Amino acid sequence: MFNDLFCKYQTITTQRQATTTPIPVKQKNGGHTHIWGDYNYDFSFNTQGESLYQTSIVYANAEGSPGLPIPIKCSWFRIKNERTYQIPEISSNVYQLSAEDIGCKIRIEATPQDEDSYQGKAFGEFGPIELDPSARQTLEYVLGTGGSQFPISVLLHGSDTNFHKRGNSRSLKENQYESDELESIEANLYVNSHVIKICFNDSYGGTANEDAIALKYTIDYPRIELHPYDTFRFKIFYTDDKIEAKYDFNKCIEVRALSRQSRDLIALAIKCFSAHTYFINSKIISNTTISAVLLELEFVKRELYNQINFAKDLDKEKQLLKSDMRKMEEEMQITIESYKNILESFEQNDQTDTVKIKKEMVAMQRQIEDLQRDRQRAIDKKIVAEDEQKNLRAKVEEYIRIESSLREEIENISNQMGVPKQEYDKVRQNLHLREKEISDLQRQINGMQNDLRQQLQLVERLNSQQDQLQKERDEIQQYLQMKEDEVAQQRVELRKLVLQLQEQQQMNQQPVIDTAQVQQLEQRIKDLTDENESLLVQRKTLTKNKDSVVKDLEKVKKEFNEMKADYEQNIQRLKQANDRMIEQNNQSELEKDQIIQQKHQLLEKIGHLENQMTVEREQNEKRIQEIEESHTKEGQKKKMGIFAAMLDDDEDSIDIEKVDAECQTYRVETKGINIQTDPIKEPVPAAKKEEKKQEQLPSNRSSRASIDQKSATKQTPLKQSRVANITLDQSFSKNQQNMIVGNNQNPQLAKSVSLQVENAKEKEIENKNKQLSEMQSRIDKMESEMSSWKQERNAEKTQSMKQISDLSMQNQMNLVEKQEKEGCIIRLKELIEDRDFQIENLVKEIERLSGRLCAAESKLFELEA
Repeated sequence: MFNDLFCKYQTITTQRQATTTPIPVKQKNGGHTHIWGDYNYDFSFNTQGESLYQTSIVYANAEGSPGLPIPIKCSWFRIKNERTYQIPEISSNVYQLSAEDIGCKIRIEATPQDEDSYQGKAFGEFGPIELDPSARQTLEYVLGTGGSQFPISVLLHGSDTNFHKRGNSRSLKENQYESDELESIEANLYVNSHVIKICFNDSYGGTANEDAIALKYTIDYPRIELHPYDTFRFKIFYTDDKIEAKYDFNKCIEVRALSRQSRDLIALAIKCFSAHTYFINSKIISNTTISAVLLELEFVKRELYNQINFAKDLDKEKQLLKSDMRKMEEEMQITIESYKNILESFEQNDQTDTVKIKKEMVAMQRQIEDLQRDRQRAIDKKIVAEDEQKNLRAKVEEYIRIESSLREEIENISNQMGVPKQEYDKVRQNLHLREKEISDLQRQINGMQNDLRQQLQLVERLNSQQDQLQKERDEIQQYLQMKEDEVAQQRVELRKLVLQLQEQQQMNQQPVIDTAQVQQLEQRIKDLTDENESLLVQRKTLTKNKDSVVKDLEKVKKEFNEMKADYEQNIQRLKQANDRMIEQNNQSELEKDQIIQQKHQLLEKIGHLENQMTVEREQNEKRIQEIEESHTKEGQKKKMGIFAAMLDDDEDSIDIEKVDAECQTYRVETKGINIQTDPIKEPVPAAKKEEKKQEQLPSNRSSRASIDQKSATKQTPLKQSRVANITLDQSFSKNQQNMIVGNNQNPQLAKSVSLQVENAKEKEIENKNKQLSEMQSRIDKMESEMSSWKQERNAEKTQSMKQISDLSMQNQMNLVEKQEKEGCIIRLKELIEDRDFQIENLVKEIERLSGRLCAAESKLFELEA
């Protein structure tokens, strides 16, 4: 029991290192196996050696739910050309592949023997089986040389007593092996393309020419039947028409080869030579016709047209790739130019704009890199397409040559009215070459599919290995418990034996030795020694597993350290990004405060301007009232005084120029820019009018005026201001009188003046309204910019918050993974410590048992003495 379990554990633990141990077919070559059926247990294929070659051995295993093996009954089948043939005399779970299985699939049908707990049938297929490369080379050499020689031994059963020689008898016990009614005779087997010959050796080691059997090739014979269990034995069945038949074997010769490889070579060589002779005979019988050649020619033409269409499709794809390449290049140029323009325009903006531009530039550069990668991929595809096009062109040229050669051959055939054998062979070879090319392409496709399946199988293998390790752990625990129970029982039995021996020594009597007990003790000693050795081996395997687990732990620690370093780098990057975001937020707040201050300043300026406008309006209204009052007669009289007579004389001298000057002064005053404080200069009258005025004035007045004119330069500032006020009053009175006269004389002029005044007021109001609208538009622009800036800042803040949240989630995930890895490491350490402790306990128990065994052996020797 222990040995079986230990062998099982040893095969599981040393599966990766040993090359001769069974490897699951499902894991090694998933593309060549298929398992199906309705069953409630685990079923799998295993192979020993190369899985797809005829030199390997196939195992079928079934396991229950706790991982224990189940006894099963198997029936094996061989699938050839979609037909199933049962392999007789085999019901075990092991099958040895042979040369008969080449090109076939092997099917197994497994049923559990204990049908109470486990039910259902499991089916599995494996194959197709291929020829070993080394055997292929030797077979090609044998076929190339035309034959070979193989040393064999002919086997004779007890029933084959009629083995005799014509004329004289032959001793079967001379230089032969005899064992249980089976005798062997050494001989040499000559396999040729014409005949099979068996030459027996004489007593001196040479071959006897007289003792030979020659067999001819026919359609069904000689037939080879390989032994199902013995890999060296096989049978040769033949017909009655033997050449130089001197022995009688009942139409069957049983032979043993030196090795399995030589047996497979003999079987394959005989099959190849028989097929060759059959092909030659069938060619002699069947005459080739022109119609067959024409059919083959049409087949070749179809292939050629298909290849031409394929080449055209490739040309179209090439043109499409070229157009795509051109479009990509144009897009690249456009993007590069746009990026240059964007860079040139953004160099003049503020720092905030530069930050945005940098981000956009990084994204643009990534897009450019992606476009460059796509371009490189397109170039690679283009190169591959060009290579394929070249190959296809070469193939098309070859097909054209073949077509021309076939046409010439057809012409020759039509001339000769017959088909030469050499030309027909050439055509067949060309067709075989095309079929080989197609098969090679299919193999390449199958290879790609196999690679993908192998990658999936690796994942399944890792999962299965994990499950196996857990099962091993459970089984080892069970086994340790069983061993502890057995050790306790053995301790009790040893104590009983020691007590019996002590009692016998006290009685001083000759002990009666029980041979059965002695044998049992010896068997127990042997079992314990075997267990000790097995435990030592198991200890070595556990130490190896411990080393592998330690290495895995080191790898996990390295990965954890790398993850930790990456995590710290990410944290530093996050800190830097957070600092940058804080700086940007501070800058944005400062800019916001500055813009608010500018807004308040603009509002203050607008209010100040409105106040100025109101003040100016009030002043203008007051001046207009004063002007209207000055135009009244009473006011004129009060202000005129002494100069009333002078104004009466000057009424006739008022011209249109004065009215224009008065309008000009009025316009200037209404604009509110600069109020006149200087006296209004009167227009200079003509010299004649002045002389008349002086003549009309009295002498006293004229003298006074002349005195005043002379003393004007010597007057004080107060006097000058009084004079200025008098002159102003005079000018206003004159203007009023002129206006009255003008109104009386020219009503059209008065209307034009009033219209001009109203137009001036309207223009002034329009100008002020325009200024206010411009200020309002500026304020609206500033508010829109502020809102857009706020939106951008909010978007940036949201993006930064999302990034921070994502990074926090990543950090949490990394922490969780870190905790899980640490927990796994701790568990592995605990498992290792538990195993070390168990191993130490086992070693101690083994030492104790070995000591007690030594004591028991010494006592047994004393008793025997």
